[in-house]
Amino acid sequence: MIYFDNAATVWPKPEGVYKFMDEFFRTHGVNPGRSGYDLAVEAGSLLDKLVSGSRNSFGGDEDAPSVWCSAIT
Repeated sequence: MIYFDNAATVWPKPEGVYKFMDEFFRTHGVNPGRSGYDLAVEAGSLLDKLVSGSRNSFGGDEDAPSVWCSAIT
């Protein structure tokens, strides 16, 4: 199991993080998989790429399940 919780402990964030998140939420801040409108579909695609890229980065099997949890601390 790999567990990341850096966001809860690092403050202040680097300026680039604030800029990226501001732009992201202004342009893509929707719930993926909650609807069929274009932006929700695009957000779902971004999430799929994140999971796939992360799995590949850690040498995981493409068919192996991944579990992503929010607010687990």
